[in-house]
Amino acid sequence: MSPSVSSSSSSSSDDEPDAQMLAAQGESSEEDADQPSSAKTRAMCGQFVWPCPREFPADPAVRKARNFLIPEDMSKETLGQTFKAVLAQHNQFVNLDRLHIFDEPHKKFNAATGLRARHYHIIFRFKAVFAHLQIAKSLRAKGIHGHFSFNLVGYQAYLQYCLQPSAHKLQADLDMEPWSIPSRLTAQELLTICNAKNPQQDARNGHGKGKKRVLMTFSEITDCFVEANVKSTKDAWLLAKKRKLAGDDLLFNTLGAANDVSSLVAKVVLAWNCEDMPTGTLLFDASFSLQQFLSLDAIHPDLPQWVSGGHLSKALILQGEGGLGKTELACAIMSVICKGKGFHFVNKLDRLRDVTFLPHQGLIVDELCLHNRDIDDVKGLLDLAKRRDVQCRNKDGGIPAHCPRIFNTNWGWDGFFPPAVAQTKHH
Repeated sequence: MSPSVSSSSSSSSDDEPDAQMLAAQGESSEEDADQPSSAKTRAMCGQFVWPCPREFPADPAVRKARNFLIPEDMSKETLGQTFKAVLAQHNQFVNLDRLHIFDEPHKKFNAATGLRARHYHIIFRFKAVFAHLQIAKSLRAKGIHGHFSFNLVGYQAYLQYCLQPSAHKLQADLDMEPWSIPSRLTAQELLTICNAKNPQQDARNGHGKGKKRVLMTFSEITDCFVEANVKSTKDAWLLAKKRKLAGDDLLFNTLGAANDVSSLVAKVVLAWNCEDMPTGTLLFDASFSLQQFLSLDAIHPDLPQWVSGGHLSKALILQGEGGLGKTELACAIMSVICKGKGFHFVNKLDRLRDVTFLPHQGLIVDELCLHNRDIDDVKGLLDLAKRRDVQCRNKDGGIPAHCPRIFNTNWGWDGFFPPAVAQTKHH
């Protein structure tokens, strides 16, 4: 649920027209128990869900001025006292029997902290049914933009929803220290209520449909690694052991089932810091612009024609001693030819087995020598008219038709090409 930004009577949102907004990234809850109920619904037991909105002002002072708070702006105790005051305002506090506030991580991420946003579940049991619509409006007036939900049957079911792991909720994400009314209630007492057998209630709530979680998803592994600042295999196992000793063996089992935990940790770290992820063989820019080199016709009389259109039918071989700038020139030429589509840069033909060419992308092979390759393979590399396979170790690669390609080499003619190229039949 993403309520629109509202303002209090004492401070209009027009006072902060340029306030920076943050967007929470990720999905909302998929569980039916979290979904808002009809305004006409009445019940004795239920929950009030205060999620992190999709977008909110970055500055806490602006959020307070606009009456548009996020769960992280309030402690459980402050929220509980506010909820009590609103109930009293509507003459419903005397009707309250029990109340529990749980603080859980959201599926969404808070861009300001780089961690999962928070959200609250307020579980309650009243002595009689009550109308919730005006209570929700009063909470919104205090900046608490949430919704009531009555989609489960019975007080025990709501406690189980917040205190027991499920297919959608991990053990590590549960809040085992809720704020409660009456305050004498302990988490152990609440767990005793959760574990009590109630077949009729379980049947009405459809309990037993889901399967017990065995392993974590990659997204869930990422969440726990990021929040625990896991950087190494040792960090991962220490976190898993800590959770296992606390009674949650899900991460321990997940790491145990992984073929290579170090690769898993590296994969998570790389994926989470994807802004710094290398693009592999694909390049989009050259270190130097083409204007920083000698004019093309000064390098070779036929080079301007090749750049303007000949690259679609012929390969270019740049030959010369090391240190002349062949590599930088090739990249500068290819960046002009490909015009933002990118080009692949490799220094071994074997790398072509891992390259996927998109339309209008080019190829540069640096430090190339074809002397020991089969003459037919060489013909394929130089033939732009058709798509050609390239022999690589374990798995062949391929170059699409009309793919612009530049080969750089320090070798002369005799050292670069295989001896068979001198035979007339191969000309």
